[in-house]
Amino acid sequence: MLARSFPSNLTAMVFNYDPKPSFTVQNEAQISAPPKVDFGAPAASAPAR
Repeated sequence: MLARSFPSNLTAMVFNYDPKPSFTVQNEAQISAPPKVDFGAPAASAPAR
């Protein structure tokens, strides 16, 4: 992103830097679903340290 904003893009152009591709994921629908939470169930005990 820095290579695309002024004035850093001028330096990037001098050194022939290419912009990095944007971050993508394989299954965007799967990670956009919120996790299931049940506040009615008792909490699991934490492991002892």
